[in-house]
Amino acid sequence: RVFSMYGFRGFFRGLSMTAMREGIFCSSYIALAPTLKTRLRARRPEMSDGTAVAASAILAGSFGAALSHPFDTMKTCLQGSLFPAQDAGGVSAAARFHRATGPWSALLDMRQQGPLRPQVFRGFTPRVFRIVCCTDIYSTMT
Repeated sequence: RVFSMYGFRGFFRGLSMTAMREGIFCSSYIALAPTLKTRLRARRPEMSDGTAVAASAILAGSFGAALSHPFDTMKTCLQGSLFPAQDAGGVSAAARFHRATGPWSALLDMRQQGPLRPQVFRGFTPRVFRIVCCTDIYSTMT
C-alpha cells in the first residue's frame, strides 16, 4: 500500500528524523554514560560501581531523551500519517501531517496548531523512562 501510493520514496518517510534521533540516542549511551560514570567514580571514589552506572544512566539517558525527543515526535507524526485516519470526532491528530512533504512542512503544520514545545514533547515521560532503563542496561553490559 505504501509503494502504490508513494512509490519507493514512501519507505523512507521520516528517515532524516530517525537518523537524528538515533545519532543523539546512541551518543548518549555509547559516549556520555561511560564518561559520566568515570567522572563520578573519580570525584567520589567511595561510590560503588552500580551506583555510578545508575547515576550516569539517569543523567545520560535523560539528556539524550530530551535532545532526541522532538526528532522522535516528528518521525512518528510523519510515518504515522502516511494514510489519512479518522477517529470518532473526525480527522485524527496525526492525519494533519498527511499533507506534509517532509520535516520542515510538518513542523510548520505543528506551529499552526499552537505552541511547538508541548507538541514536540508529547509522550516525553514514558520515553525518558525507557531510555534511562536502556542506558542502564547497556552500561551494565559493557
